[in-house]
Amino acid sequence: MFTAYSIEDFVGQKLKHKDFLIHRLENLDYLPPQSIKTPHKHLFYEIYLLKEGSAIHNVDFNTFHIKNNNLFIINEEQVHHLEKNVSQELKGYRILFTKDFINNSLIPSNLLFEIVYLHNIRYQPLISIAEHSELYTYAHLLLSEYNQQTLSLENIKALLFLFLNEVKRNIISDTNDDFIYTNNQIRSYKLFLDLVETNYYKDLSLEDYAKRVNISTRQLSRMIKLISNTTLNTIILNRRLLQSKRLLKHSDLSISEIAYEVGFLEPSYFCKVFKKNNGVTPFQFRKEQNVL
Repeated sequence: MFTAYSIEDFVGQKLKHKDFLIHRLENLDYLPPQSIKTPHKHLFYEIYLLKEGSAIHNVDFNTFHIKNNNLFIINEEQVHHLEKNVSQELKGYRILFTKDFINNSLIPSNLLFEIVYLHNIRYQPLISIAEHSELYTYAHLLLSEYNQQTLSLENIKALLFLFLNEVKRNIISDTNDDFIYTNNQIRSYKLFLDLVETNYYKDLSLEDYAKRVNISTRQLSRMIKLISNTTLNTIILNRRLLQSKRLLKHSDLSISEIAYEVGFLEPSYFCKVFKKNNGVTPFQFRKEQNVL
């Protein structure tokens, strides 16, 4: 349905380092269409730091209005695009980096998880920041370092750590949420989410997931409730419904084929659940999306 782009494929050029890129938002015009205004997904994280201007960003059927002094985070594998009427006066930065770039550095993997996953689960990917935020300083330093004739990955990773740590501080200030979890909880929840992503269409029980995460069912239920304030069944259902929406909009599969594809045994039950959660039938949803 969608090609998952690497950074180099995404921007259509060979880079200094395949796992990292930073550039000014003023320079978006030279990028190929798939990297901006057509629905796409990719195998890396993408951060918009908008100093001036405005844009509308669609992420998996949710619309976000980005304005000056906003930071916007795109996770791996999310289907998204900028609206075509994006402001021509954009000023700021866009930072792209892979999970491998983080893993092969001194940046704690938990930091990225807290920023990208936990913030998106509890709130949304849009963060308001101060007009003179340190984030602009770190982004400027990152860009200056990236543009050096000889690229120092150690310096880039050190500055990226400072940038991400400042993002976390802004989240805490913006939401009054300290994200205080143990390393074991975060490690287990990361594994759980990875398992959901690859198995959501299968008929797996709480016991199955708990066994694969190597914790008890009681521990898993408590952890899901603590971090996401929901249940396993709701997480699985939401993931199935999201995939069904993607397929309804971006594929030619029949509604019955989509029902089976995302894990429903009966198309009629899929239609009932879909309407209950979205207010329209799958057929109506597809028709509405095709008009847009």
